[in-house]
Amino acid sequence: MGSRLEGSDGRHSGVSHRPKLIILGLALAVDMLGSGLLLPVSLLYFTEVTGLRLGTVGPLLSLAALASLPVPVIVGHVADRTRPLSRVLAAQLLQGAAYAAYALVNGPITLLAAAIAAARRVRRGWARCSAGSRSPTGGTSRWST
Repeated sequence: MGSRLEGSDGRHSGVSHRPKLIILGLALAVDMLGSGLLLPVSLLYFTEVTGLRLGTVGPLLSLAALASLPVPVIVGHVADRTRPLSRVLAAQLLQGAAYAAYALVNGPITLLAAAIAAARRVRRGWARCSAGSRSPTGGTSRWST
């Protein structure tokens, strides 16, 4: 019973969705590990590359995170207009581009701009993933009511 999901009519579909759920779980675990390492590594990177003090870099990264807080509300309104896979792929590509902008940082203004872009992309990516992962197996499961 734990490895099979119920279909929309309440009966078991007969197809095991465990591999898809395991892949989704592993992908989310890798993403969470990377997200957890991002802040300390970003602090080290920006203090070394830009020559800014830690007392400047920390508040700028915090300000960027605060600027990204309203993003999930905005993304939630448009999430139903596109396919889940398209949303997730676009979010990942935009997030990669935002992090590539870190290489262009040379002072506090460019640091803040790149950090805001990256923070917004991360929030947008999680909001899109959440909206698209209601049922990672393609059907309605008994857990997604």
